[in-house]
Amino acid sequence: MSAFWTGREQLRSGICTIDGTTIQVVGGVYSAKQDRTVMTFDEDLHSVRYDFQSENPRDNFLYLQTPEFVAIHGYRGSNNLFLGRVDDKIRLRRPPQVIDPRNLGLFNSAELKQATFAESRDQLRATDLIEGTVGEGTSSRAQLNIRSDDEKVIAQRRLTLDTEKQFAPTRLEIVGIGSQAKDWPSPLNSADVEWNQMGNAWVPAKAVMVDRTSKGSEIRVLNLAWEKVNEPISPEVFDWNKIEITDGAELIDARLDPKKPVVTKKKAAKTQVFDQTSK
Repeated sequence: MSAFWTGREQLRSGICTIDGTTIQVVGGVYSAKQDRTVMTFDEDLHSVRYDFQSENPRDNFLYLQTPEFVAIHGYRGSNNLFLGRVDDKIRLRRPPQVIDPRNLGLFNSAELKQATFAESRDQLRATDLIEGTVGEGTSSRAQLNIRSDDEKVIAQRRLTLDTEKQFAPTRLEIVGIGSQAKDWPSPLNSADVEWNQMGNAWVPAKAVMVDRTSKGSEIRVLNLAWEKVNEPISPEVFDWNKIEITDGAELIDARLDPKKPVVTKKKAAKTQVFDQTSK
């Protein structure tokens, strides 16, 4: 797996627009919803920004994370701006809609909402590699154990990697193991990912993820458009002072003491909304 991580780490910075469609199928009834995320990240700055929009305006939000703070604006329909320390497990720290596209092909859609690329890298590096083979042509395969809280192996994560695309994961299957999984759908989860080359990095261009249960399934389709891959990103993109909020909204600053946040009214900024695409 070392070649895999080396390939993924070639992607150091960029702006990615993710257009997502979620289709739920329960009892033969279909429902669908759409959303869009603009993710801006720079590994050298250790910073990431998400601008999320959905069909329901109350779900829209802006999320920033730097080495010093977390900032969330507009989450759950609020016009308030929340500031917190990175090292505190604050309830609003990471909205569930936040996903890191660098994790595509590694996790199912539910897991994607729980880890940044750095967190998933540490998680999978500590996981048992039970089998790794190089197949025919450009295909390579790896299988990793998935353990429960009591360390019992309950499933396997099966990856298909493309050796000509920096070992990019093109297929994921999560399959239940043991007697407890005899009635589980197989595979439980799957993901197919297409990759494009931009400069010296391979980036995901499209992903189709399917999560199955005994009651139905959820299909998540992501179309990704990239720009500024491995180009410098202005630090201003990650400056919470550049977030424009409406008159009368509250600035909730919990950076000094999470248990006693400082709440102040903030006037709307007179400057225009920062353009992420500018250098």
